Amino acid sequence: MDKIENISDNRFKVINGEKYLISNRRLTHQRILYEIFETFRKYFKNKNYEPFLGQIDLILDSDNKEIAKYIIKPDIMVIQKEEYIKEDGIYGVPVLIVEIEVNATNYNKKKMKLYGKYGVKEYWIVDINKRLVKIYVLDNLNKYELISKILFNGIVKSKIFNGLEVDLKNIDNNKFRISC
Repeated sequence: MDKIENISDNRFKVINGEKYLISNRRLTHQRILYEIFETFRKYFKNKNYEPFLGQIDLILDSDNKEIAKYIIKPDIMVIQKEEYIKEDGIYGVPVLIVEIEVNATNYNKKKMKLYGKYGVKEYWIVDINKRLVKIYVLDNLNKYELISKILFNGIVKSKIFNGLEVDLKNIDNNKFRISC
């Protein structure tokens, strides 16, 4: 991602006070995103959690967006506490975050470190090129431990939400084999 100075509010992420351009999402990214989100939406219905798509800002370190050092737009986030939810964003720490990636970068490593620092309990990375999902769980030292890798023909099971499963067979069919 390119470092930028000026761009509209819904096209960048801020990490440690620096703005990063959000790349345009490809069709494959969107299809995978909606498949996972739909499963989350059904699972969390009538529960004390709510999933959100990444079109809304996540502000980790402040209750004031103007002074926040970290404004992120994860692909999917699951929020527990209603008081975190405001009209202009989520102010607080999600329980689970899903990021759908085409290529691993230093920016991705920064996000993982940031999520661990603030206490995101479970972190999924969907790697489109390698056609797998990595699940990380936060340990007592706020470091992520890789606990499983699941290919796109398997079933992803959350480690912190009993019964939350995403069947990747729905993703691993020809309609998702578009070049990224």
